[in-house]
Amino acid sequence: LPTPAAADLLDPTVHPAAQLLDVDLNVHVGMRELAAWRARHGNWPDALAAYNSGRPLRAAPARTRVYVAAVLAGWARWTDATAAG
Repeated sequence: LPTPAAADLLDPTVHPAAQLLDVDLNVHVGMRELAAWRARHGNWPDALAAYNSGRPLRAAPARTRVYVAAVLAGWARWTDATAAG
């Protein structure tokens, strides 16, 4: 199962300090965690909320709902831009 929240990835008691500065490792771990949340919840809004706060969107704090909206808006802009060529 994924960690309870993405912030746990930054916990130096869990991950050595050198790993915190490894961009490739952090992207890989973040993608793996997000994919696990997506598989568990079955949709992106709940997966993003769980990745951020450890809870699905309906039970997430307000700051997480703002985060989810911002990520989905950015994703939509990127998708529109790449579709336009």
